[in-house]
Amino acid sequence: MRIPRWASARLLASVRLFALLGVLGIGFMMCGSVAVAGFIIGGGMLLLGGIIQITMHQFLKRAHHADGVVIAHKKEPGERVWFPIVHYTLPHGQEITFQGPRYNSPKPLPPVSTEVRVLYDPGDPQSAIIDHPVAKFWVKFGGYYVILLGIAFLVFATLTLVGLIHPSVTGGFSVGL
Repeated sequence: MRIPRWASARLLASVRLFALLGVLGIGFMMCGSVAVAGFIIGGGMLLLGGIIQITMHQFLKRAHHADGVVIAHKKEPGERVWFPIVHYTLPHGQEITFQGPRYNSPKPLPPVSTEVRVLYDPGDPQSAIIDHPVAKFWVKFGGYYVILLGIAFLVFATLTLVGLIHPSVTGGFSVGL
């Protein structure tokens, strides 16, 4: 799915902020402050997950349906990753072609000539996804998984800060009550 123009600036800024927070978190971890690193990385993941979730929710609220067909596949060189190329027509007759989600498979999926339902943004018809239960699931809930991972980092950081988990110099952790 191509990210809509209205959302791309917000997501790009979020990814840049998350990358900066990740670098800061790794820096603190290398200096021995695992708790601070966990708070920085966990907070960044909460922020990024929230922005992803809001952006995708707004897409689904605006999305319209259309019938499309898989016309070709694009393959990643040297990998088993395929991207279906989907063609569909808007109600007023404009024809749109977009690259669908990646499939990690020895053969292209879905096969060429397969008819698919398409969800598209009427304000930016190139921003579209194949209306498939798995793709829709990730669009609806993908940001929540990033949020849950951020919460896990924050819980880990809190347990480290209060002394229930002790990072070891040799690379492990010990739990102490």
